[in-house]
Amino acid sequence: MEPVSRDSYIQRKLYANASRDWCRSLENNRSDVEFNEADCRGDALVRCLIQKVGPLDIKIGYDDVTAECGNITRFLAVYANEQFDQLAFQSRLDTLLVDILAGTMPPNQEDALLEGARTEVSLDRYERSSAARKACLAVHGTSCAICGFDFARAYGPKFAGIIQVHHITPLSASEGEHEVNPVKDLIPVCPNCHVALHSKPGGTYLPEELRTLMR
Repeated sequence: MEPVSRDSYIQRKLYANASRDWCRSLENNRSDVEFNEADCRGDALVRCLIQKVGPLDIKIGYDDVTAECGNITRFLAVYANEQFDQLAFQSRLDTLLVDILAGTMPPNQEDALLEGARTEVSLDRYERSSAARKACLAVHGTSCAICGFDFARAYGPKFAGIIQVHHITPLSASEGEHEVNPVKDLIPVCPNCHVALHSKPGGTYLPEELRTLMR
């Protein structure tokens, strides 16, 4: 057996963390989704439960990421074919969830599944979000606006630029498509602070509210 490369190990950690963040956000925003860390297996498996459907298993290997729900499998990422992009990856998970709930996922068709991650809806969402993200980071930088965490300082230059972007007013509270001001409406946040922002019962914490709660 060939030894696992350092790059593969890092990729696995990144995709596992992105999967957990997606599941946490999903649980905070949907009443039909449950996420329990105890159901996961380290970085190898991230699981959330979709009511009336069953468990959604995101399996993170050292070469790729797949998702399974019932007898259906979807390939979400192949490390050799792309660089890690959290927005793009989580957009594929969004599309996957829509397909699961609509019952439209074709069973075990690898090519179709990969093509499915590039549907017009997914791509349009990604391009629009990507433009807003770039504008936000150009203004605010890539350190967390809540706690100041910087991936590059903590883990080295390979992690430079890794950060999530938070909508101060959640998209779910907006009425359809609207103009986003990257200076006033968006801030860069680390995964921990992002989860905390969305953990307010019945709503979302404002950045200044969360800062006052930090220890």
